Amino acid sequence: MQKLFTVFSALLFCGSLLAQVSMNTTLLDTWTDPTITNSGLRYNDCWGYTAPDGREYAIIGSRSKIHFIDITDPTDVVEVASFTNLNADGSLSSTLWRDFKTYDHYAYAVADQSGTTEGLIVFDLSDLPNSVSKVYQTTADFTRAHNVFIDVPKAKMYIPGAQQQYNGMIVYSLANPAQPSLLASVSLTGNGGGGYSHDVYVRNDTAYCFQGTTRGLRVYDFSTPTTPQFLGSLTGYSNSGYNHSGWLTEDSQYLIFCDETAGREVMVADVRDLTDITAPSSGYFHANLDNDPMLNNIAHNVFVKGDYAYVAYYNEGIQVFDVSDPMNAVLEGYYDTWPSSSAGNFDGVWGVYPFFDSGTVIGSDTQTGLYVIRVNSILPVELTYFTAEKTGKVAKLTWETAFERNNDVFEIQRSTDGEDFTTIMTEKGSGTTNDAVTYSITDENPVAGSNYYRLKQIDFDGIYSYSDVERVEFAPQTEISILPTLLKAGESVQVRIAGLAAQDFSYRVTDVTGRLVNAGTVSRFAEQTEIPAVSEVPGIYFIEVGNDAQSHTEKVVVE
Repeated sequence: MQKLFTVFSALLFCGSLLAQVSMNTTLLDTWTDPTITNSGLRYNDCWGYTAPDGREYAIIGSRSKIHFIDITDPTDVVEVASFTNLNADGSLSSTLWRDFKTYDHYAYAVADQSGTTEGLIVFDLSDLPNSVSKVYQTTADFTRAHNVFIDVPKAKMYIPGAQQQYNGMIVYSLANPAQPSLLASVSLTGNGGGGYSHDVYVRNDTAYCFQGTTRGLRVYDFSTPTTPQFLGSLTGYSNSGYNHSGWLTEDSQYLIFCDETAGREVMVADVRDLTDITAPSSGYFHANLDNDPMLNNIAHNVFVKGDYAYVAYYNEGIQVFDVSDPMNAVLEGYYDTWPSSSAGNFDGVWGVYPFFDSGTVIGSDTQTGLYVIRVNSILPVELTYFTAEKTGKVAKLTWETAFERNNDVFEIQRSTDGEDFTTIMTEKGSGTTNDAVTYSITDENPVAGSNYYRLKQIDFDGIYSYSDVERVEFAPQTEISILPTLLKAGESVQVRIAGLAAQDFSYRVTDVTGRLVNAGTVSRFAEQTEIPAVSEVPGIYFIEVGNDAQSHTEKVVVE
């Protein structure tokens, strides 16, 4: 019989971490809406979106709004749009429960609470960071629902816990993502003992339905949405509570799931044989930052990326576990957003989203809003320092890594305004090493004025991160020559520009008394410009060529 492996017990000894807010994580920024003053729970679920240009955004729900936050710079997050949601009858909607998912450049939202009639809402994200548009809202198939999930490879959207299909599942096609089309609204009652699904996880048409206290976990094949086939179940397992939500490991061999009941631990089930899903008799894994002997904290939602499980814990914040070896998993890090909360209530983190390529992780706290963090040890590279300095006419860039994990390449990026960066060079990384490595590279062609430099480190999996920005100033490296200096009346002279200049030049021709004889401009991009007919009158003249940064004066003799 296949076994559900005991993962670990992350019990923290009395007093050791009671006042500690984080371990192995860095808080980058937070966001909250000061206009939301509801008592009780203010915020709910969060999700993420990465635009085609690589910019990253958070989506977070509050009692009456859906907020879109630009987190591309995770240390300076900015709300770019928000929507006050209305019920089908036009009344203001205020709900404790919202859920979001994204597909293509669209976001999908549902809400669940007595009296809520928002239905399905679709947002177009293609104009970010400028704006977000609500392009579709329908209550044709349901007025409220607890969750939404998208099976991306199959382009199907699943709605569990809908008011109009309470004991079943609603399935849509996303062939037209702006206006999903109904494939099925099907009851699961009597199908393998199923009924209400509080949440669902779907991979390639296989739906893992989380069905609460009595029905536990049930798995269905939705290849034909109108006639789902029951595949297997897990009920009556030790440590069971309210079977709430879960996520498959990337190899599809294990399902990590949470029972939303105080004192219940997170579980890992072996699902390689769906006809024989089993539970352990003891063990499991959990967080216990409050040092509560009764373990009354509540694991709410879990997400798996690579070898790590990210758990949204009420009272315990964002918890990260290394589950690369299910029998010997370890606590990798955490950030407790509400350290003053008491175990057993619903203060703290509702949702987590760890799927940004940059490695940024977001979490939604029910009281205080959005948290943006970095899990330090999961980043592929620890950068000790990065410097840029002027050396003669070039910029020398130097950096050191303390360690590297699967480090593919560094892109050296340059900007003239500190905002829009372009990759100008690349430097191969060292793969995996625990030794310090020093790198040095030279920009042979800096521009006149400000040069802003940063590193984009990219690992073999495509995850990337940016260094801090360094600035180097280069004064114009321009040489001005005026030839010939002896000429006949009516002849011209040539002004030659060699090197970089930040702006165009002007020229003035004056005689020995200072009287202006001629004037004009010389482009900074022109290697040679003719100044015609210095003078028809023999004598001594002065030609001055310059701009705000430099000038050059030459005496010429006209015969």
